[in-house]
Amino acid sequence: MGRWDRKVILITRNPIRRGRKAVASAAFVRRNTWHTAPRLRAPPHCESGSQRRGLMLSVTKRSSVSGVRYLLALTLVAAALGQLRDAEYQEHAKKFYREGDAEAINRGKAIACGLCNLALMAIKGQYTMHREGTLGKKFSEEEGMKKLEKICEKLAPSMAKKMQGYAEDTLMICKRVVREHGQDMLDALAVGDDTDAFCQEEAGLCPMKHDAMLKLAADVVKAENEEGEKEEKRKKKKTKQLKAPAEEEDGSRDEL
Repeated sequence: MGRWDRKVILITRNPIRRGRKAVASAAFVRRNTWHTAPRLRAPPHCESGSQRRGLMLSVTKRSSVSGVRYLLALTLVAAALGQLRDAEYQEHAKKFYREGDAEAINRGKAIACGLCNLALMAIKGQYTMHREGTLGKKFSEEEGMKKLEKICEKLAPSMAKKMQGYAEDTLMICKRVVREHGQDMLDALAVGDDTDAFCQEEAGLCPMKHDAMLKLAADVVKAENEEGEKEEKRKKKKTKQLKAPAEEEDGSRDEL
């Protein structure tokens, strides 16, 4: 079969959920089959092997005057496997791809993992409030995906600052995580599964456990809040500076 011979392991995502034996149809097994490829020579846009559905994981780095650019690239070994792929991100990543960098690989994994967990935490809170009626009726899957992308737009700047990356790249990574794993997030929430290990076990994005990820998430949220406070102070200072000349002019007129 050539150098990319694969050993197919029939492991469903969660063969046993909450003590109940899973009943898997042939279609379900096909959708949830994991493929492992031997770590041989990587194709052009791959760096290190991933054992999730034939994916190869690569994080790229590009140096520039203003800093270091980190990108996470997930590419298919074979398109026939049917894995979701964010074409928009692939086009973005091609512009900055640079082969092989251990530091960039580790940072890229951390960014993808962090964004996955942060997005999951945010959508879980919204989902719970909608389900319990706090914010009205339940939202549809399409609405859920839109909410996840909005969450990305809010989280990306803080995560980029925390990880010393570019906000544009971080947003693209987050959108890719959402587009490729968001539906599974929503499905897990809908059936009431424990989602603590989702980003590590289901999405295959996290090298770290949930507890370690929570610390990073807390740091990002803290940075986001601090940035919001600074922006508010800047606005108040600017407003005060604009008012000062007008008040002085009014005082001069009164003296005359």
